[in-house]
Amino acid sequence: MNPTEATAGHRGPDTRSDCWVRVWRPEPGQAPEVIVRSKVGSMYGPAIRALLVETRTTLGADDLSIEIDDQAPCPGR
Repeated sequence: MNPTEATAGHRGPDTRSDCWVRVWRPEPGQAPEVIVRSKVGSMYGPAIRALLVETRTTLGADDLSIEIDDQAPCPGR
């Protein structure tokens, strides 16, 4: 594992959880990123992004990048 990043959740074609998140410190000189991949991105992508940015700010972590892979699980999967 990279000592400058952390992940939570599982992902992959057989994974039943609904999201995976990665947080990392960008290389010096690079701007922090917010990356959102979501099955429901056309409907909720902007809201997901806004929540990530707000949470990052609340935690005093505006210097960190964050990535989320939201698979929006379906009932009965």
